[in-house]
Amino acid sequence: MPESGPRIAGVRLAVRDASLRTPYVLSFVTLASFRARLVAVDLDDGRRGLGEVVALPGYGAETDAAVAEAHAALAARLPGLAVDAARASVVAAAEAAPFAASAVLAALDVATGRLAMPPRIDQPLVGGIETAEPAVMLEAMRRHHDAGVRTIKVKFGRDPEADRRAVAPLLD
Repeated sequence: MPESGPRIAGVRLAVRDASLRTPYVLSFVTLASFRARLVAVDLDDGRRGLGEVVALPGYGAETDAAVAEAHAALAARLPGLAVDAARASVVAAAEAAPFAASAVLAALDVATGRLAMPPRIDQPLVGGIETAEPAVMLEAMRRHHDAGVRTIKVKFGRDPEADRRAVAPLLD
């Protein structure tokens, strides 16, 4: 029985490099910039979806080059397939290339309405704090609050005693 429903009309790939105003500190690297790999999926009924991924070795084994290679292979394989067959093909590729597959699956899900794109928000959602110094932490929290940020992400775990000292003023 032939598959019904929309088919993949095309897959477009793009790369965007971005610099960060403030470096983002992770346990395994500090990022001052990053490279995002974008995947746009066009369906034959006119709908489109977009997905993106940043390869961060440390979270997974995939490098940016490996993501680019997997995206190129998927972009060549998916056009003409029904959406369900395309999704199954990407899921099969996910074992070897989970980061790469996640961007393609997101694009498919946005295109088909399984995943809705959020509305544009012109307000900071999360503020990061990269310090264990209590006074610096409180000042950073005040700055984020004054900017409209209502969620603060504080990284802990490198020095438990310093972490306790840093968070103590927040509990008063």
